[in-house]
Amino acid sequence: MSKYLFVYGSLRSGFTPTEVQPSLNGITLISPATVRGWLYDLGEYSGVQLAEDGGLVVGELLEMSDAPTQLRVLDSYEGIDEHDLSQCLFVRTKCRTALPDGQSVEAWIYVYNQSLTNARLIESGDYAEVARRPLETEAI
Repeated sequence: MSKYLFVYGSLRSGFTPTEVQPSLNGITLISPATVRGWLYDLGEYSGVQLAEDGGLVVGELLEMSDAPTQLRVLDSYEGIDEHDLSQCLFVRTKCRTALPDGQSVEAWIYVYNQSLTNARLIESGDYAEVARRPLETEAI
């Protein structure tokens, strides 16, 4: 089982909801990283679909100290029901991440598993652009 996790949205540093922060204990930020695919704005969170011909999705590579336990907790947070994956918003799968130094690392990733009909593509591939927009609007 891989001990690495690629995060691209609300699990990234600085964007993690308070209720999930304890679930990240024992998980260490290794490096900024990217994957190939498409990132979508889904309102309160984002979702990715992996695609070799996709753009670069910006995120972080994390290392888990106890992957089986930590993944069970994160699967629960992401609403994964192993008995009926078709109804889950997200499913966990493996992907290849690219690090700034050119290394490639296999990691787990949560990919969006429902229709993207009403979703907006985040063309930059960076959730930070969407996540910060509401805060900037409130400050005006």
